[in-house]
Amino acid sequence: MPSRPLAMKSILAGLLAFGLLVHAAPADVPTENKTVQQPGILQLPLVPIARKSRRVEPPILLDTAEEEETANTTVKKRQVEGKLYPDLTQIYYAVALSIGTPPQRVLADIDTASSLTWVFDSSGTSRNSVDPDFVFDKLRSQTLVPVGQQTTQRYGGGYWFVTANAYMDEIALGRTSASSPLPLLFSNPISGPVAAALGSMKFGIAAQQDSNMDRPLVGLAFPHDSERPDFILDRMVDRGVINSRAFSVYISDQRIRTGSILFGGIDRTMYTGALQRVPMIPSPLSRKGRFTRPTVQMSRLSILEPTGSGAVIFDKGQGPPSAQFQNPYITSEGIGFVIDTGAPMCYFPPHILANVLVQFPNAHKNGEHFQVDCSLRHDPRVLKFEFGAHATIHVPMKDFVWQSQDQSCWLGATEAPGKTPQLGISFLRSAYVTFDYDNLAVHMAQSVGCVTGASGLVAIDKGPGAVPAVDGLC
Repeated sequence: MPSRPLAMKSILAGLLAFGLLVHAAPADVPTENKTVQQPGILQLPLVPIARKSRRVEPPILLDTAEEEETANTTVKKRQVEGKLYPDLTQIYYAVALSIGTPPQRVLADIDTASSLTWVFDSSGTSRNSVDPDFVFDKLRSQTLVPVGQQTTQRYGGGYWFVTANAYMDEIALGRTSASSPLPLLFSNPISGPVAAALGSMKFGIAAQQDSNMDRPLVGLAFPHDSERPDFILDRMVDRGVINSRAFSVYISDQRIRTGSILFGGIDRTMYTGALQRVPMIPSPLSRKGRFTRPTVQMSRLSILEPTGSGAVIFDKGQGPPSAQFQNPYITSEGIGFVIDTGAPMCYFPPHILANVLVQFPNAHKNGEHFQVDCSLRHDPRVLKFEFGAHATIHVPMKDFVWQSQDQSCWLGATEAPGKTPQLGISFLRSAYVTFDYDNLAVHMAQSVGCVTGASGLVAIDKGPGAVPAVDGLC
């Protein structure tokens, strides 16, 4: 879509003038930290957890199609000791599950790029000093039933893996009064208890020595047909917790570090402007043309000065002629990106990353990431992500540049492992996103977060047009 400099100047000036590129920091309990259950809606706080260094095997750069088509089969893992790989991005976002009888509270990372929900077994020897909040004690549950299946999943192009055994047990989203309390992290109080009982469901339990990951996952990608009876969104619809398979994700800026996942609804106090519909595309690497992960097409990426002028990093149809043949995510209409809540940053194809790095001449590669000067966190420029004529999201540098615990700073982008481009947390800090699986669309707006004195929760209904086209209250 052709750029309009005068209009862009007006947009940027308005955003900056009203502080809409900066998340509000309410003095009381943040709205997103409140657990809320209403008819058709369940909101749960996202708990920020610091990442740890992890020991990994040498990468097996699997194509996404291979991972998708083998999701229900056992993949033999190699017994090779790997290097210690520091994850410099520090934070991921977990939700509370209540599992078993009596219920045990377990935290798990929300992941829209995989469909398997699994937790760590409390027994075994840990490779990565797994946090006690991430483990489940099988011996304590009176309702646990083994299924007799085992699966190995790989993530991040093959860097990370887990081998899990399948079980059935009672699962609830959130925490019950009988489960242990949530931790108070970053001085942000979290309210509760509220839990939505989902009944007996199949999930994975992994011995700690059978994974090089340091946290379990709640899989929120499209399930295989055989998995739908135990897919969290389908189960919530079946039990009347929500009306349709839709949920919204809000993640605040790095300074506040809070967030929420809102099943079955949207929160108008978490964004500004219109909630813009962007159609999903089938997975370009699926041999059957399936919708496997929430994938959207980005048509243009640019970096803008406060005046509205700037440089184009990528425009649809541009790039090396061989790019489309090397990667099916790249077409004349743009680049397909998976919106991945479990990814800490944005993962770009090589030629796009090269153009991004031109704008950061002092960036230098350190491992798999790019270290930059921390002064960039005060850089007034913004990255403008365009998704055809459907939606536009502005990402300020303060959210695109990460500061690690040792006070070093890192660019919120690196090269995509394998062939799958991803938009992760460094994008989602600026985008309020509603995932509508029933209608194969995502809805995006500029994320803000504000205090209005009124509830902004709106339930999502059923059928076409279920996500209401309502502006944010900020």
